[in-house]
Amino acid sequence: MIIYNEEYILSHRALKKKERNRILIHSSVLGLALLSIVFSSGLFRPLIVAAIRFFADTDQSGAVQIFQNSMYLRLGVNIIITAFIFVLPYAIAAKLLRYRLSQLISFRTKINSPLPAFLVTLGFFAAGSILTILVNVIFSLFGLRPNAPDFGTPKTLWEFLFFTLATAVAPALFEEFAFRGVILNVLKPFGIWPAVLISSLLFGLMHGNFVQIPFAFCAGIGLAFLYIKTNSIWLCSLVHFLNNFLSLSMSYLDVPDSSRVFLHILLIVIDLYCGVIGYSIYCHRRKKLFGFRKTTSPFSSVTVTALIFLSPVMLFSIGLFFYDAIKTLLTGG
Repeated sequence: MIIYNEEYILSHRALKKKERNRILIHSSVLGLALLSIVFSSGLFRPLIVAAIRFFADTDQSGAVQIFQNSMYLRLGVNIIITAFIFVLPYAIAAKLLRYRLSQLISFRTKINSPLPAFLVTLGFFAAGSILTILVNVIFSLFGLRPNAPDFGTPKTLWEFLFFTLATAVAPALFEEFAFRGVILNVLKPFGIWPAVLISSLLFGLMHGNFVQIPFAFCAGIGLAFLYIKTNSIWLCSLVHFLNNFLSLSMSYLDVPDSSRVFLHILLIVIDLYCGVIGYSIYCHRRKKLFGFRKTTSPFSSVTVTALIFLSPVMLFSIGLFFYDAIKTLLTGG
């Protein structure tokens, strides 16, 4: 029987208290960065409308109509908002938590054996697609139909290129910076699994609608896995870009609904098959699929996850994301 002396017990309690405070501080700072997504998105549009009123010399309704009718303007504003809300607040959060961005994010271009991790990531993408279908079926039983933001459909090559910049390139770069670059890495010292699950959940909720939330959550797990295994933010951005670009391409090519359903099912099957191949490669090399390095945190993964969610700021941020998603579900927009 192991007997612990009083000095050891007191020091262990002090260590746990210090670690708990660190977790709550990290959670609060990240929660404030998340709030910027909600409030900045609502702040930019009135400012743009006010600018249109000034330069176009029109009234409020005229400015709103100009904004809504101009695809290039809406997409341009979307690029600006995406860059702002996913870079500045998270760079500030890293600074407040005393991390250097070069310390947090690996921008290395040389990647060793990325194929197995990439294939496993595709498997998570397939799981996200299946989960999305199940969620939509459940909602349909209650007469509800989830909707996603609609920026329109590109008709010309120039529109397609601008759409690509706004809906594929910008999200791939800036969202990966925020969620895999900052949030995942800031939380990793407290446990790999809490960092992966929380960064992925926040990534899903950030999308604000139940069309994208289930897929984004699973994709977030896959992208977090890819980053941890390859230590490259560029590869995560590339995979993120390809996923968005594929969806955009089907809209641009005006693929019929019946063909789109077939292609969607085919893509799920291919992604699942790739995931199985990736897993088989890890087994063949006798490496654990989730063989991550252990952390020195005195808390279990469940406790760490609970402590991060217990931060009032984090709870408030998550509550706002849920509110937006439910509002979109019930109102259709």
